[in-house]
Amino acid sequence: MTHEIERSITAGLTPRKLEHLIREHASVDQIALAYRTDGSVVKMLMARWGLAHLSGRAKSNVVLVRNCE
Repeated sequence: MTHEIERSITAGLTPRKLEHLIREHASVDQIALAYRTDGSVVKMLMARWGLAHLSGRAKSNVVLVRNCE
């Protein structure tokens, strides 16, 4: 698994690029295909780089807070 992570990073998958792809609504499978890796590797990198909250189920756990004065 570590080899696949290194290969993805070497292919250009950086935290900034991954965040951009997620915000542009690319699916985990699309990202994995583009960087010739597995969806589980992409999910691991999302968690490692703190981006898991931007996609999927984790997104529904976001709580909005308003300023109340």
